Amino acid sequence: AVVSTQSTGGEGVSKDCCLGPDVECCPHLGGVQPPYNNKGRLVLKSGFPIYECNSRCSCAPDCGNRIVQRGSRVKTVIYKTPDKGWALKATEDIPKGTFVVEYVGEVTTLDEAEQRGKKYDAQG
Repeated sequence: AVVSTQSTGGEGVSKDCCLGPDVECCPHLGGVQPPYNNKGRLVLKSGFPIYECNSRCSCAPDCGNRIVQRGSRVKTVIYKTPDKGWALKATEDIPKGTFVVEYVGEVTTLDEAEQRGKKYDAQG
């Protein structure tokens, strides 16, 4: 996942369903604290795993610990750079810790991307 690093301050805790000593949500089952604050922004330091709630816990689908599962809420555009290939940029300011997008593709060379592009264009 890609997360904004622009600072905004104001960090809290996840929504109530993941709080308390007897809660059986996924972060607690994994022995860690919820990764998001009450605004849905990441509060973990870089390099730590994110445990989101899922079907293994008792949290509802609107739980504050299901940020990546809900997809991006940030307006972005894909564009071609002059010398580095394709890129993604936001069209709005992004508060620090906001989920931007989950990258699920592969990194290729420019030559490989161009070859694939020509093949796809030929196939229609």
